[in-house]
Amino acid sequence: MTTTFEDYKQEIIQKILKTKKSESYHSMIEKSNNYDELFNVVSENVSWFARNKIITYLPENLTLRGSLDLMNVQITQLPENLSIGCDLNLTNTEISQLSASLKVGGTLCVAGLPMTQLPENLSVGGTLDIRSTSIPQLPDNLSVGGDLLLSWSGITKLPKNFSVIGDLYLSSAKKITELPENLSVGGDLDLTNTLITKLPASLSVGKKIIGFKS
Repeated sequence: MTTTFEDYKQEIIQKILKTKKSESYHSMIEKSNNYDELFNVVSENVSWFARNKIITYLPENLTLRGSLDLMNVQITQLPENLSIGCDLNLTNTEISQLSASLKVGGTLCVAGLPMTQLPENLSVGGTLDIRSTSIPQLPDNLSVGGDLLLSWSGITKLPKNFSVIGDLYLSSAKKITELPENLSVGGDLDLTNTLITKLPASLSVGKKIIGFKS
């Protein structure tokens, strides 16, 4: 059975009304006679686990302080001005591009999606997972607050003066043959099963280099 966004919204509202704060929420409805107002007030504070539901769209300007799990959801695009405070999981959806207005405070997973580029000025507070995508390059101004997972991807090069706070995984990324000058990796650098045979003198790695064969 298809679940529309309106159906999903009502499902969330009914769960909200069963919480400890239900009396104040019911009072809000009595005063406004509007479930949408209730949804708008509380939606920022919850996580949505929509995995496996048949939802085809999300509203514009949607803000969640929690996470949004859309794994296996039949959705083809994200709305403008989507802001997720924690994690955003898009695994096994048909989303092929991300909006420049997207904000993700935690992990962003687009592994395996039919995606060929990331938007300029993309900022991810946690880990960015683009494994098994055809993305050839990263935006010069990409900001990642955790690990960067590029294994089995079509990545061909990294930006100059690029910095990764956590680990950088390039294992089995067959199209990249060299690392840029002034690359800084705060954690591990995994080069297992790549064609990289030389490391730049300016490379900085906080922990260990894995799988490198000169």
